[in-house]
Amino acid sequence: MTTLLVDTHVLQWWTAEPERLSSPALEALEGADELAVAAISWYELAWLARHGRITVDLPIGTWLSGLADSVRTVALSPAIAATAVSLPETFPSDPADRLIYATAIENGWHLVTKDSPLRRHRASPAVPTIW
Repeated sequence: MTTLLVDTHVLQWWTAEPERLSSPALEALEGADELAVAAISWYELAWLARHGRITVDLPIGTWLSGLADSVRTVALSPAIAATAVSLPETFPSDPADRLIYATAIENGWHLVTKDSPLRRHRASPAVPTIW
């Protein structure tokens, strides 16, 4: 079974603006058996909607619930938290990026992201990325 971890922006684009996805990302998403998101992505999406960074036509909770029906949510675990804080100093300092990357490490999944710092970083163990 192929499970892909989807970065926050990829989930939003997948559902609202698929034309923003690269061809390899779109192919990977369409070919995966399962798509997963780190729990922190729900907060990021809610924050973006609340602050007008993305446009949502429904109440935020209703919108998020609809999105959640199409993906698996991965809860923050002690192992993910420990991995996130153990990433090297050279890794991006954004806590959400660290938690998303650590979720991919802990589950052995590829990460679908356009985020260049995440794609370029070679933390040990490195997470294969798709874009």
